[in-house]
Amino acid sequence: MIFDSLQNASNYNMGPAWTTAFDFLKSIDADTPDGEYPIDGDTMFARVMSYETKAPADAKFEAHQKYADIQSTLIGAEGIAVVDTSKAKVRVPYDQTKDVAFFDAPETIPGLVDVYPGSFAFLLPQDCHMPQLAVGESKRIKKVVVKIALSALGL
Repeated sequence: MIFDSLQNASNYNMGPAWTTAFDFLKSIDADTPDGEYPIDGDTMFARVMSYETKAPADAKFEAHQKYADIQSTLIGAEGIAVVDTSKAKVRVPYDQTKDVAFFDAPETIPGLVDVYPGSFAFLLPQDCHMPQLAVGESKRIKKVVVKIALSALGL
């Protein structure tokens, strides 16, 4: 996982797909309607969504195998818990069509970041993550998730 400021994205040399993803992130704002946005065919797309953040007991750990996530909020802050996938117990096996598996929460969570406007979390297949967590009280947030095929990143 990488957690950083959007302005530092160019410090990570991940190739043209990385640049394209962050160009897209620069092109949207809090007024962008919820929905799915094509960026580069099946290689890259984004989802803009709004929802209420949750307590950990109401959220789910997930991981992906085909796509990496770049997650950032447009309105409000969201916590994302992260644990190595090898340390998590599968609850719902990997669904290739949806590119997701769900996991039971481990007893201890070694990583937790608060994502807020202007920051991002980059999550790879080994990063079992639980998004949608409330930072303080539950609040309505708006976020964007850019999905990048691992093959486009050379991974």
